[in-house]
Amino acid sequence: MAAEARRFNVPVVWAPGRIQPGSLASVDDENLVLDTIKRAEDSDALVLRLYDAYGARGTARLRLGFAFENATFCNLLEDEIAPAVVAGREIELPYRPFEILTLKVC
Repeated sequence: MAAEARRFNVPVVWAPGRIQPGSLASVDDENLVLDTIKRAEDSDALVLRLYDAYGARGTARLRLGFAFENATFCNLLEDEIAPAVVAGREIELPYRPFEILTLKVC
């Protein structure tokens, strides 16, 4: 339901160009919603913010469509908390009911 609502409210915008189609980021668990991708406030790192929309608990995998060196869990102010488990271009995301996850990737 959350994914359908998001697709309705935030439609895909196509732009002309030579970039190959692909996903910048995707999550393998339908309970987690990838809400935000933005540049960090104090560096060139990317900040990704996800949340659990259904009150579930588990471990998901976030797959990024670009190379990166490390990923760190952060608070909402982007202060680093703990390193994330990274395997290739995937990041392991343990989550709790209705939790907001913030990751800094560089």
